[in-house]
Amino acid sequence: MEEQLTPAANEILINEDFSEVLLQVPPEDLYDKCMKIANEKQKQQLMDLQLPENQKGRGLPEEYIRKIKTIMGLMPEDAPRLTREEAQRIISEMNADGYSDRVSHMSNIMDVSELCERFSEVAYAPDIYGGSGMNVIQYWVDDECTAFIDVPSATIVAYVDVVNNTTEFLYLWTSDGSR
Repeated sequence: MEEQLTPAANEILINEDFSEVLLQVPPEDLYDKCMKIANEKQKQQLMDLQLPENQKGRGLPEEYIRKIKTIMGLMPEDAPRLTREEAQRIISEMNADGYSDRVSHMSNIMDVSELCERFSEVAYAPDIYGGSGMNVIQYWVDDECTAFIDVPSATIVAYVDVVNNTTEFLYLWTSDGSR
């Protein structure tokens, strides 16, 4: 006798079967891939993606990587956030390993990828990953995006305080080695 699955059990199997595949999908393709395999509830949540009010107009729903991964069950809703201190620690460690030297010799895409990989070890995924012609990669410090770690290129990492309208450079590469 064949076992009948309830809709809820079927939804769990769909997510478990595809979760390993989705974790390998590049951020720019994640939304489309998720829409193809999402159950009806997830599809509606993906279509309804919204940014906090203070971030309206920044990016498209397809770029909200953290929210997409949360909806699809690829990361917990209460996953840790990247803090300014944690970002500074990671940048210091990478510089000790020669990151500053590699920036001048490698493409920005490769460097940004390496940096975001390290940041995502802490925060699972960036909140926003997109852009057209220029990277828009943000790791918010909270769900309301009162501040965020901005990674527009391999040569700049900034802490942006949305509430106080200030920006602090955590990393700023210069060709002469000054910072």
